[in-house]
Amino acid sequence: MDQEKSESKKRIILIIGLIILLIIVFCGGMLFGRKSTEKRIQIGNSQTFNEVQNEATNEINNTIEKQNKLSISDDELYRIYSQMDYSADTEIKQFDTYHIATYDGDDYYVIDGDYEGEYDISFYELSSKVEDRSYEALEKFAINEVMDYSDYAAYCEKWDIEKKYSDEGMNYIVYTTPLLGSGVSEIRLAEVEYKDSIAKLYIWQNSNGLRIMTSFIVVIPTHENVEKVEKQHLYTQSSLNYAISRKKYGDDYNGKYNVRVTAKKPIIYLYPEEETIVSVKLGYSDKITCSYPKYVSGWNVLAKPNGDLLDLDTNKNLYALYYESEVAKKFKITNDGFVVEGKDTSGFLEEKLAKLGLTEREAEEFIVYWLPKLEQNKYNYIRFATEDEINENMPLDISPKPDSVIRVWMVFKGLDEPIDVLEQDLKTPERKGFVAIEWGGTEIE
Repeated sequence: MDQEKSESKKRIILIIGLIILLIIVFCGGMLFGRKSTEKRIQIGNSQTFNEVQNEATNEINNTIEKQNKLSISDDELYRIYSQMDYSADTEIKQFDTYHIATYDGDDYYVIDGDYEGEYDISFYELSSKVEDRSYEALEKFAINEVMDYSDYAAYCEKWDIEKKYSDEGMNYIVYTTPLLGSGVSEIRLAEVEYKDSIAKLYIWQNSNGLRIMTSFIVVIPTHENVEKVEKQHLYTQSSLNYAISRKKYGDDYNGKYNVRVTAKKPIIYLYPEEETIVSVKLGYSDKITCSYPKYVSGWNVLAKPNGDLLDLDTNKNLYALYYESEVAKKFKITNDGFVVEGKDTSGFLEEKLAKLGLTEREAEEFIVYWLPKLEQNKYNYIRFATEDEINENMPLDISPKPDSVIRVWMVFKGLDEPIDVLEQDLKTPERKGFVAIEWGGTEIE
């Protein structure tokens, strides 16, 4: 009896095993057929299963690689680049107070010391001297020439400038540039060279922070026969290191860093038709990296028709609102824009900014800020962002609502060689009623 039960139990186990085996074979066949069908479809689309698998693997590896990169701001990248040492890669021609560093066929003038001859450098606040603050008035102040004593004395009297020299037998080289300027500015004169009735001034200038209406004045007494005055731009060693590093390694140290590009120097002007209390709010306050006055939940100002502003929170007199921020949209080189030689940047910007609706004064402030960055490149790809792109990066809410809002945002990238692009079509906006103007820019990664 027990033996029959044992045999019956074995048969049941065997039957169950066969059933399980059949299920496994059936399911395996279905899976194989499905995979074969998928592979045939993929082959029909000229892409094998292995290729799809490789693409997926590469995408995962790229994502991991990107996540493993250090994330830094473009300002932090500047600090890294500016500390690099290229002394072994440059040919140096040394002079007393500056040297010429030749790298990859280009000459860079670098300041080492200060001019030992007689000269005076002073800063001058234009806002208290120029009532209408017009571009024409600033042009009259900005000179670059040699004067006899009577002309020098008359210039000082006209602009209420302290007359530092009183020798009537001397001529005076007077060099002024309205910086429209900088809360923190440094000016140094490294050398004055006289040749063929030309005085060449080797001047280093550093401007940071909020731009205000200031200027610097360089006065150099001389017995030389001078008919023309020229300026030679100077680098510091750190700014030269940065310029070379960008040419050598690009904007992300050959892919080592995830660089957070920031919108540089957006400033906002307000021109109501009558004195008006105006509220200004930025859409992405969490992306703001720097601002003046300090942006908390918005700016509240008393705006005047000539553009003067009174910050109601700090009681400070201003001429514009300033901020910098991380960009929300990643700009890139597109099929339209402009390619401009570095040395031709000034004239290009004068023409295009006028077309984009900026006044000469507003354009002057834009150019003075961006020109040193653009001129150091052999060529520049430049494009002006569309209204939608600007709003995508930083929505702007102004109350009461202006009749005209003009936002000019330049995107650019330095190039070693020119590229072919279609010329961007620029439209001139209308300035009427209560006008709000903003300009800024950012460098393409």
